[in-house]
Amino acid sequence: MTPSLWRANPESEDMDDVMTTKQAAEILGLAPESVARLVKRGTLKGERFGHAWMIYRSSVEEYLEQTKDKAKSDPTRGKTDN
Repeated sequence: MTPSLWRANPESEDMDDVMTTKQAAEILGLAPESVARLVKRGTLKGERFGHAWMIYRSSVEEYLEQTKDKAKSDPTRGKTDN
């Protein structure tokens, strides 16, 4: 299991590697609730901090790459080829 980033020093660079569901939603063009749903499903990677999800920036970037040129209504959007 990966050590929680919240155990790290809050001043560390690791905090630049995460974002709120609202920030991720703005980047992805989705509602914050949709981002939270993607994390719960395992499509995006993040950690729960109290009532909020903190999303890994790398996960958002990977999702953008996977869904590039796909409509939001495309059922294969966000699915990996593995």
